[in-house]
Amino acid sequence: MEKEGDDKNAGWHFLGLSSRRRVFFKYEKRIRELSPPDKVFDYFASVSQNGSRLMTPADLLSSLVAVYPPEGTLLERTGALKGDRRIAPAPLTRAMQGTDFFDQFDTDGDGYICFGEYLLIVTFLAIPLEDVEIIFSMFDDDNSGAISLAEFLHVTSSLQKRLHHVSPIKRTGLQTEAGEEGHGLLLTFFGDDGKQQLDLTHFSNFCRALHAELVRLEFLHYDHDNKGYISGASFAHSLVSHTHMQDIDRYLTTIDNMPEALKSVKVSWENFQNFALLRQSAHRLAVALDFFFSTEGKIGREDFERAVVKVLGHSLPALLVDIICGVYATDDGHLRYRDLLYSIQKREGNMIYSKQMLELDPASDKSMFACMRGCLFPK
Repeated sequence: MEKEGDDKNAGWHFLGLSSRRRVFFKYEKRIRELSPPDKVFDYFASVSQNGSRLMTPADLLSSLVAVYPPEGTLLERTGALKGDRRIAPAPLTRAMQGTDFFDQFDTDGDGYICFGEYLLIVTFLAIPLEDVEIIFSMFDDDNSGAISLAEFLHVTSSLQKRLHHVSPIKRTGLQTEAGEEGHGLLLTFFGDDGKQQLDLTHFSNFCRALHAELVRLEFLHYDHDNKGYISGASFAHSLVSHTHMQDIDRYLTTIDNMPEALKSVKVSWENFQNFALLRQSAHRLAVALDFFFSTEGKIGREDFERAVVKVLGHSLPALLVDIICGVYATDDGHLRYRDLLYSIQKREGNMIYSKQMLELDPASDKSMFACMRGCLFPK
């Protein structure tokens, strides 16, 4: 049992901070991957208002991305059960202050994200960026290049029904205020009366901006003291955060045992964005690496770097490749490239295939969207 730091709220613990972080990180991974969306929302939403739970942008990040507690803080978990104490470090406070992106659909000016908006956001994130326009254009009945509210609700409902595996959402013990279901987003897209058309190019750009905002929030999470860079260890934690649950302990231990020179490397915002671009091209990277492996039987550092250039048109900074190789290298110097691919594909492109994402009962789904439309745009 030990007491950590000078923070009066730190208290005494049977496990050290690093051990508690690992335990809670794995616990929260299970919540994201195995829980229905209402449970995920309620766990990570940090604000209670008039009987309803609400999310900050930082809460949204934590609910979607398996972020590891940042170095230099006392944070041991990113969400909490009702009544649990949570320590909010600097990056969460900064991310809660609002951004231009979230302000555009914050119609009541409170800076928070309601449950309905959360459902719409995770639906948008579930669609690969290159497929957004084509999917929505299939519901553009008059080929106008824009869709109505009714067409939008149709396609969104269809996306959600694709993965109906579990029971319908039940907001047990929590109040959902009338008309909260996505109201800020829908008012932004379709106007106060719901009669505006949503331009498909505009919506595609919105989805790209949403992905970019999550990248920015993730960097802020790890850049807790606003230095403009994060450590190599923090980048490595981001790198492995979406790996298979059965492998996560091995990779967290690998990071703990990395040379200090590698763990203390300064990863800039530009570096972080570069890797995010590679994640967004995960399918092409997988094609390149799998084909090369099928002919050569191995993937080394030079092979990986060659594939990156073919996919992105430019190389990754050497310091990022150093960390990637430090985490994923085998004893013979080859890369466990499929573990890397799994992690980045899970983070970037497979959200719609995760159990927690929008597994709605068709009847519940229908009533949800009827409520959304009726409350926001009464006849």
